[in-house]
Amino acid sequence: MSGSNKYIIVFFLLFAMSFISSYAQKKSKSQLEREKKESVRKIKEAEKILSQTTSKKKNSIGELYAVNQQISQMEKLVGSIKEELTYIESDIGDTNEIIEALEDDLVLLKEEYAKMVYNTYKTTRGQNNLTFLFSSASFNQFRMRLKYMEQYGSARRKQAEQINKIKEVLSGQIARLENQKAEKNLLLTEQLAESKKLDQLKAKQSSVINSLASREKEITEQIETNKKSIARLNTLIDEIIKAEIAKSTKTKNSTVLKMTPEAARLAESFAANKGKLPWPVETGFVTKGYGKHQHPVWKHVITENKGVDIQTNTSQEVRSVFEGEVTKVAHIPGLGKMVMVRHGDYFTVYTMLKEVYVQTGQKVSTKDSIGIVLTNNEGVSEVKFSVWKNNQSMNPASWLFPR
Repeated sequence: MSGSNKYIIVFFLLFAMSFISSYAQKKSKSQLEREKKESVRKIKEAEKILSQTTSKKKNSIGELYAVNQQISQMEKLVGSIKEELTYIESDIGDTNEIIEALEDDLVLLKEEYAKMVYNTYKTTRGQNNLTFLFSSASFNQFRMRLKYMEQYGSARRKQAEQINKIKEVLSGQIARLENQKAEKNLLLTEQLAESKKLDQLKAKQSSVINSLASREKEITEQIETNKKSIARLNTLIDEIIKAEIAKSTKTKNSTVLKMTPEAARLAESFAANKGKLPWPVETGFVTKGYGKHQHPVWKHVITENKGVDIQTNTSQEVRSVFEGEVTKVAHIPGLGKMVMVRHGDYFTVYTMLKEVYVQTGQKVSTKDSIGIVLTNNEGVSEVKFSVWKNNQSMNPASWLFPR
């Protein structure tokens, strides 16, 4: 195998490996692009919700939650940009290696081509092709010279084709490198802009925390009042479910609902949709998850949640997450109206509603509107959502479709 062919094979192996690596990264970069778009969507959503809470003169916990949501999504956005920059820098490195290999191959091919021309010149002693042929001493020599000239011509053509091919690929790689550098510069500019926004949000976060901290007595009273309202809600839910169980079993001691075949099928269908249920509001973000939580300002204050609290837009419709039957509509002082929907031996509860569109005994389907979210006197619109199996609360985050 000639030296030039060896270099051509080495180059194309290098090029193929780079292409495979680049393709694998392209898929990762497209995933990063989707993540960036999702972060931007959530940032805008939080901005809209924040604008509604800041219409009031006083800073609120809802405002802090909205700012925290923006910071969380902005950090994800900046992280995605950094990862994308890493991929581009890796691509630039691969492209530079290809360009260096191509340039080396081109030098070698040109050197071999020059040697070929020089050797031919020495062999023919500078004669043109016809003179070289017809100056043969015998027919056999004529035939050998003719064969040599054919082989030489073919070799020169192949060598010229290889040189032109390398030049063409080299030109394409140089153009690709310029595009990669331009993309990197755009991302660096985007990273700088988003990092500045993140710094501004963190400054706003500190300002809101300081403002809330200065109103400790007032807000502590609100927390205690809210705890009492939530206790009343949990007591009511427990009483309603116990009553449903007692009605189905004809006994007061059972903790498990006795279901009709139809109710059992509904419960099975509900369970099969775990992790796929639609959110009770179309837009919004979780401010307080399931379980025990520290207060965002006073870390010594611990609250417990048997559901999730979702902050959303003013006048947002609240909808049933699955088909079922309305078991109870009630009013909870401090928390607005509540709707409970039964799905076999599962229950979903929607609290902090301003208006209710359904009534006890009514059948509802998935995504049916059951009411309008309540907006409190601080401009915060929030719905409290919980999931129960019999009288045991469950983490709604594992039931709702991931956002």
